Amino acid sequence: MYVTSRRNTQAMKDVIESNKNAYKKEIEAINEAHTDKVLKLKNLHEEFQKTLSDVEENFSQRKKDLTKKQAEEIKKIVIKSKGQPEIIKKQIQEEFGIEF
Repeated sequence: MYVTSRRNTQAMKDVIESNKNAYKKEIEAINEAHTDKVLKLKNLHEEFQKTLSDVEENFSQRKKDLTKKQAEEIKKIVIKSKGQPEIIKKQIQEEFGIEF
């Protein structure tokens, strides 16, 4: 009886050890997957921030260009109207929708 139970004990120990090793491998795989996911999210966030910055810079530049174009248009209006305030005011209202 002692010999039979001893063999079973060793088999049980082997099964437990095998399960323990499988569990460790699963944990390592889960940790690696989590690390990969975190890195991907970090890279995605950095790419988002860069893209957002580029868009804001582009928008800012366009706004400056638009402002410069508006300034040039206003300058042309002033020159064409020969300094008459009523004509200047009327044309600016028509061109830009600005109310005085």
